[in-house]
Amino acid sequence: YGMFRGLIADIIERGARKGSFRVEGSSELEAALVMASMAGILVNQFLNEKAPYDSRTLLDHLKTATLTR
Repeated sequence: YGMFRGLIADIIERGARKGSFRVEGSSELEAALVMASMAGILVNQFLNEKAPYDSRTLLDHLKTATLTR
């Protein structure tokens, strides 16, 4: 988990330096938010077979929301 969070933080940091997206706070904090969201998407699918949104839809929305803010 920590390794993936670190990789995501590195990607966020590089993207912020390139101007691809804005970072609010630290890249580590942003990476933790992404990881928590992804874990929540997985839990939602495992525990709620009648979830109103499938995991692909939620993941696509997470990507869009993260990149457009």
